[in-house]
Amino acid sequence: MAKKSKVQHFIIMWHGKPEILSKDGFTLMRQRGVFPLSFTATELKKIAIYHTGK
Repeated sequence: MAKKSKVQHFIIMWHGKPEILSKDGFTLMRQRGVFPLSFTATELKKIAIYHTGK
């Protein structure tokens, strides 16, 4: 899916459930204050269960 859409996806644990989060979705959540502005996609890769390449 990531190769066709050319969007990076992350699988993270969110409130005890696995959730799929795209890099664009992560950026929006960061802008809305769900994640701090200093939190980067590189740090998200470290806590993600799985992430796709771009």
